[in-house]
Amino acid sequence: MAQAQSRISEYLSSEDERPFINKAYARSLDDAGRLAYAELIEGRDPARAEWLRLEVALHSRPTADPAVIARFIALGRQIGFEYANLLFREVIMNCGSDSAKQERPRVRFLFACPKRWETLAPSESDSVRFCQQCKEQVYYCDTVKDAETRALAGQCIAIPKQLSDGGVESHAMGRPDPTGDWAGRLFFGFRRATAGSCYLVIRASGDAATVGQHHVLEAASAPITVGRGEHNAIVLGGDSASRSHGRSENAPTAGGWSTTAAPTAPGSTANRSRRRRSPTAIASGSATPFSRWSTRPPPSPPIHRRSSTA
Repeated sequence: MAQAQSRISEYLSSEDERPFINKAYARSLDDAGRLAYAELIEGRDPARAEWLRLEVALHSRPTADPAVIARFIALGRQIGFEYANLLFREVIMNCGSDSAKQERPRVRFLFACPKRWETLAPSESDSVRFCQQCKEQVYYCDTVKDAETRALAGQCIAIPKQLSDGGVESHAMGRPDPTGDWAGRLFFGFRRATAGSCYLVIRASGDAATVGQHHVLEAASAPITVGRGEHNAIVLGGDSASRSHGRSENAPTAGGWSTTAAPTAPGSTANRSRRRRSPTAIASGSATPFSRWSTRPPPSPPIHRRSSTA
């Protein structure tokens, strides 16, 4: 580490490199700047120049070629962790590894994932990549709102380093922990909920803006309605649902919270069974898709009941 730090100091002492290093510290070194930086140092440090060009290429377009990834990682070790880490643009949070998933939401959110956006596998979407180690999709979030929505939905996220404080400047005595402060704000409701409280959480939806919405389930809570109409607590887009499609409510006769299809709904599924008007209990952790009854995969959001103490 000392050697890597001395390397950065050496680079800063070079008048032609200093502007690029300062931009990297300011998180403002874009693709054009990185390629110009690589051209500048090509003659005296070809390893760093190659790493910079690969970083630009892999940042914009992932590869499924293991040889390219292996070369990128090997070059990163050669140029030093501190230097490479300075040039990396994102951090991956809310890690999907088995060990991280076993932790409380706040702890999982802060888990230091060793993966990098550049080394993740491609997917059908430019803003989603696949972690082959955890077998989870990682969603690129360029706003705090998007990052929070996906984190609350239990999804892995990659965010620019400048957003790792949650967009709130911290003022604290001692050693500041802006990322920890963000996690505390984000999962405050889960920590303060009383024992036994649960949530309905939208885990997947055709409308990305609804992912992560959560609704507290308590004995006195009002029914949570689902449908295409704007009057519903959970609004489903498209024509796959009725205006008033279904509802989740506290039904003592069903032994607690349950889901019921509305009278006008063509049919809903709960816990993988088709239901119309009879209440069906929502099991903890179960998925409840609201959609037309058909052989096609339901496009509307599965809703999970989630314990606050999980």
